[in-house]
Amino acid sequence: MYSIIRKQSHKKTAIQAVHNHNMRIVIEENVNSKKSNLNEILIGTENTRSDIMSYIKNNDIVIRNKDTVIFNEFILTASPEFFFNNKDGSKKSRSEYKSNLKDWVKTQIEFLEKENYGKCVNAVLHLDESTPHIHALILPIVDNKLNNKSFWRGKNSYGRLQDIYNTANSKFGLKRGEEKSKTLVDHTTLKDYRDLIRQDKDEENEFYNELSKNILDTPPRKNFIGLEKKYSAEEVKEIASATFKKLNRQRRRAKFRAKKSDEKAEAATSEFYKKKKETSKIEFFYNQNMQQLEKTSVENSTLKTQNLELKQSQSDLDLVRKFLPMELQSLVIRARELASGGDSGGTKHTAEPTPTADLTTYKRPKYK
Repeated sequence: MYSIIRKQSHKKTAIQAVHNHNMRIVIEENVNSKKSNLNEILIGTENTRSDIMSYIKNNDIVIRNKDTVIFNEFILTASPEFFFNNKDGSKKSRSEYKSNLKDWVKTQIEFLEKENYGKCVNAVLHLDESTPHIHALILPIVDNKLNNKSFWRGKNSYGRLQDIYNTANSKFGLKRGEEKSKTLVDHTTLKDYRDLIRQDKDEENEFYNELSKNILDTPPRKNFIGLEKKYSAEEVKEIASATFKKLNRQRRRAKFRAKKSDEKAEAATSEFYKKKKETSKIEFFYNQNMQQLEKTSVENSTLKTQNLELKQSQSDLDLVRKFLPMELQSLVIRARELASGGDSGGTKHTAEPTPTADLTTYKRPKYK
């Protein structure tokens, strides 16, 4: 048995439709109108719009635009057997059912009043459908502002809601539903849920039509002299029961196979898109790395060119360093000659260059 919670976000335009369903202004096919008088308003009033808009107005809360989510609708329930059956599988008595329901409803109100997900302004208990459940309308208010996104950030935000709700119902021994990461199956919306109920009713009608046809197609019996022999009431009942069991068994198997097939298809689709997303990321990083590689290649080529230019400059500098000492030595000799009086008698003196010049022995001449 499981604790079950569903959530759907609504804008201002959805208030009337939600009100019509919750207050049974419009009766749908899955509702037993004879039991609607058993429904109970737990929080708020019969005027859903007033409950929502009055709270917003009285607390000076601003609705930014028409696309603003102003309330979330939670459906709180549990597996049907929790309400109707004992732990040993036997059916609960009426008093046991009422006592268990009362305790469960009290726990749900306590959960809503904790305001983990905003202010609950309206909550209705429905007992006129197949399983008891509560519709709760909650305003997603943070710091006196409507901020629905703050509650549902991250892919695990809905999982946290499931965890909190299951903890609140732990005393009933209810289990938490399987996580989406394990089942790879999405939960249905409230509208889809109602459509499924209608679909089940259509299938049920089709099933009973087929059952009737199978019974009518039962071949007539003949007695030992060849006259048609009528079936007794007990025999007809037995034929109908056997036919019902056969068709119902076939129906359950077909639905089970279809469900498993759909789940596998959804899981495969989910896995496909997951792998596709991972591949896209890899391609993105690959393209980024290729761009960086091209940039690095261009920079490397530029550095090679600059390195060659530096080598050429170094070679030229080495030549200068090689011949500069000889030129300096020649200039030193010439300076000494000039310092000693220059040419005498017009005789030209030619200084023989020193093969190797040593600048460390050079002394600056003293001029008089």
